[in-house]
Amino acid sequence: MPNPLPLSGKLEENTLPGLLSCLYEKKNTGTLSVARDGIEKSLYFKGGNIVFASSSYEGDRLGEMLLKAGKINLQQFEAASKVIKATGKRIGGVLVELGFLVPKDLFWGVKHQVREIIYSLFDWTEGEYRFYPGDIPSGEVITLHMSTANLILRGVKRINDWTRVSRGMPPMGAVLKVTADPLKLYQDVDLTGDEKRVISLFDGKRTIKEVLALAKAGDFEALKAVHVFYSIGVLEEAEGGELRQDGPAASVGEPGTLIDRISVHKAFIDSKSQNHYELLGLDSEASQKEIEAAYQKYARVYHPDQQFKDGMEQLKDELEELFSKVKEAHAILSDDSRRWEYDLSLATVMSAPGRAEASRKGKPKNPAKARDAFLKGVKNLKAKDFESATVKFKEAARLDSTNPEYFSHLALTLLQRPKREAEAEEAMLKAIELEPGNAGHYANLGLLYQKAGLKEKARESFDAALRLEPKNPKALKALGIKK
Repeated sequence: MPNPLPLSGKLEENTLPGLLSCLYEKKNTGTLSVARDGIEKSLYFKGGNIVFASSSYEGDRLGEMLLKAGKINLQQFEAASKVIKATGKRIGGVLVELGFLVPKDLFWGVKHQVREIIYSLFDWTEGEYRFYPGDIPSGEVITLHMSTANLILRGVKRINDWTRVSRGMPPMGAVLKVTADPLKLYQDVDLTGDEKRVISLFDGKRTIKEVLALAKAGDFEALKAVHVFYSIGVLEEAEGGELRQDGPAASVGEPGTLIDRISVHKAFIDSKSQNHYELLGLDSEASQKEIEAAYQKYARVYHPDQQFKDGMEQLKDELEELFSKVKEAHAILSDDSRRWEYDLSLATVMSAPGRAEASRKGKPKNPAKARDAFLKGVKNLKAKDFESATVKFKEAARLDSTNPEYFSHLALTLLQRPKREAEAEEAMLKAIELEPGNAGHYANLGLLYQKAGLKEKARESFDAALRLEPKNPKALKALGIKK
């Protein structure tokens, strides 16, 4: 990201996207005033986020904005203006009182007005700005929740001057990489497929010029995207043009494939009940060398860069949590003193009353009773008594958590009950974890996603089943393929 910009100066010397991003990153609260030709526009910040905007320009007033947007007509605007002149009331309240607007449309209008004021500043090529830190005037400001990154993205898209867009960026020969900082990476920004592909092309080796040549969106549109990503810190310069040591995220499988996403999602579910050793796939006697190797492996697998691969964007939150947990596990286990304290806490927890059974992970508690509960569950399922079947299959899975059949039947039963899709998915993923080579589990997972209306996930699950068993009847039927 570019160096922090001064909090007062001239727009022709600094970039507005860089300035807004700087205020966001520093979590500033206060008012940014921008002026030129007798017009002053103010942006109000709270914790780095833009929450409101105002303008002295008549064309930026709420009434004019609503009129231009077609929310009110000229007759209504004139009638409201007469009331305002006589009473001094605000136009928004008057429009609602007169029945010309409903509160919902008024809220939309205020947000639209704020956005348009902000976007208009991206058209200014000159002017003076100053940031005034401190509390914003609560009596006159309506706090709105808007993404700073999204506002920058939309504002830059309105610029049609190559020189202006390229200003404030590194030279075309500079090598950029995607940041590893989750706070910058996980900003709320709505990207198109082309914009995501532009990001994915920055691998720490390619120059900006090379990426523009590879981008499908066209040089100028791609340059706008690069300008935004660099301004908000998603892209940063790679030292010496070298790929960073921890590298971009490694694939769990091939980029964007089913096993990629299912593995990440399954790992996320498993992480809820795992300790640091289990998370990194280690035993409690692991050496420092083994801990470091495991950390490097899983930090790459769950690196935030993964979200920019096609089809991975829906796992954004899960990747962030997994990556954070891996870093925490490494920080504790790689420090001898902290590791000793952590081992002691594990020993205390596992020796506590009622936890002895839980410590024997992977060992059936009572296989005979588990089988008996399972067979009763099957009878209930055949009788379409789904509630009783759920109870029995859960009991079987609790008594023997090593049997994938119990989890698979539990998932299929939960699928028959309303609003139990999440539990069903978790049970089916557990079955896949225990028996990853069973095509039937993937086919059942596909049926689950199909019922939930997740067509893409369903298709990927059926494809996975067919990779394991090319003639799997459930997958073929679901995909409409004749045997």
